[in-house]
Amino acid sequence: MFKITTDGVLTPLFSFEGLSGSLSTNTTGASPYARLTLGPDRNLYGTAYLGGSRGCGTVFRITTNGTFTPLASFAGTNGTGPKGTLVVGPDNSLYGTTMNGGIHGDLGTVFKVTTNGVLTTLLSFNYDTGAAPDAGVIFGPDGNLYGTTTASSSLEAGAQGTVFRLTTNGVLTTLANFTTSNGSRPEASVTLGPDAALYGTTYLGGSDDPNAAGVFYRLDVGLAPANNPPRVSISWGAGGAAILGLASTPGSTNRLWATTNLSLPLAQWQVLATNVATNGLSQFTDTNTSGNPVRFYRASTP
Repeated sequence: MFKITTDGVLTPLFSFEGLSGSLSTNTTGASPYARLTLGPDRNLYGTAYLGGSRGCGTVFRITTNGTFTPLASFAGTNGTGPKGTLVVGPDNSLYGTTMNGGIHGDLGTVFKVTTNGVLTTLLSFNYDTGAAPDAGVIFGPDGNLYGTTTASSSLEAGAQGTVFRLTTNGVLTTLANFTTSNGSRPEASVTLGPDAALYGTTYLGGSDDPNAAGVFYRLDVGLAPANNPPRVSISWGAGGAAILGLASTPGSTNRLWATTNLSLPLAQWQVLATNVATNGLSQFTDTNTSGNPVRFYRASTP
């Protein structure tokens, strides 16, 4: 792993152990495929496809100055070979997939891991639910996970992967089956569009021609578009207090944050207040402005 400045200064941060000898003695993991994910604690999290206590891959944490911590090792029945990028959930846990392993044979899993290394299998795939997820998952605005599998969704001839939805307690729904003519082997995950539809690509397929080279697809699964960030107005009250009005959807919950420093890392944001909009307006008063040469605000819809 490395960091590089925008003017090209490259700094190695960490080197994984080699693959010579027994993989079961490799404690750091080996062969990371996916990019790193910024965690809720401002550290970086990732997966290694090989290595760990059973040679089946690992989840790790690394700080921006190169301090490396193995968090969890896969062992076959709980997954083998994580290739996709981790995603941070609303509970601040990390969610991901393994391409192989699980309790139904070598067909892959979806898992959750906490930042202190507690690994939980949410789903083991079988041929009725899809197999071999190559990419990670994303969170939809409904709080569910969405992803793809690259292999057969059933024992039907021509079935070549799926798009699926998974609740955080492991209830799976197959949303679409690929059957060559509409695409085959979606090796990347889906992307949530501004219209709340899922978009993605398949590596192969697109017609019954065996030389067909993939498709770009859109899948409407009935998701509601996420609320736009509320518009913010600022005025001044008695004693220099800042009065902030958030124009937003009536009945929506809005959260206001404040900081005096926008330098990285942005860990100094503090929640100022949480409010429910009435008549399309949430109003907050920040009296903690005296002595601050500058004050920054942001709004979110938690």
